[in-house]
Amino acid sequence: QYFEALLPTLYARQFAEQYQQIDDASKFRQTMASLGSSFANVGAYAQAATDLVTGRQPEMNAGAYAASRLAAFAREQSMEGLSEKGKFLASVGYSMADNALAMALGKTGALIWMGISAAGAGTVESLAKEDSLGKSFALGTMQGAIETATEVMGIDNLFRTAKSFGKNGIKKALLSIAKQAGAEGTEEIISEYANALLDMIANGGDDEFYDAVENYRKNGMTEEAAKRQATIDLFLKNPALAGLSGALS
Repeated sequence: QYFEALLPTLYARQFAEQYQQIDDASKFRQTMASLGSSFANVGAYAQAATDLVTGRQPEMNAGAYAASRLAAFAREQSMEGLSEKGKFLASVGYSMADNALAMALGKTGALIWMGISAAGAGTVESLAKEDSLGKSFALGTMQGAIETATEVMGIDNLFRTAKSFGKNGIKKALLSIAKQAGAEGTEEIISEYANALLDMIANGGDDEFYDAVENYRKNGMTEEAAKRQATIDLFLKNPALAGLSGALS
């Protein structure tokens, strides 16, 4: 019983050490560590479901929750210091790597994997904001459903494009790539808007828009200018970049 009481402290210490190791690691090691994020997110979603059923309190500094948080941090740190263009291209590269992993599971498997991975990431992100497990799991599940729904068209075209190589010649293959780029770009834009609206509905005054406004105000903007810039970011810039990233990946 005494040891169990010490576990949260031990987990927090271990997590802090792992966090620091990633922070101190080379860009190559940070990149390699981040490539396991989808596995960690799927594990985190399964862990959240288990905790919800058993009534156990989530331990954010251990197990799949910690793995998901550390992988996300590794990906963030691997892009630290890059220009905006560099970060964008790195994000495209990560998206391509994630898609390649999903494709190995087949069409249906890819959709399920990507949906659960998005659900896990959303659940952990919400838990990190100290939302309840029930709310976090519900938000994550809805984000996973959005990801699955918007990826249907993209995944279908992706497999069709892969089959076109060596079968229909270069011209048709290039046309398939163009069609795939359009499909991926469209689904990323839809997904970006859907998730932004979900965030606003679920979190009200503590959503991404509010956080962006606060950050701009801290940097010296007036409230009106901060709200204008946050609106541009959330409803124009971010969806446009997401669409471009999806088209390229």
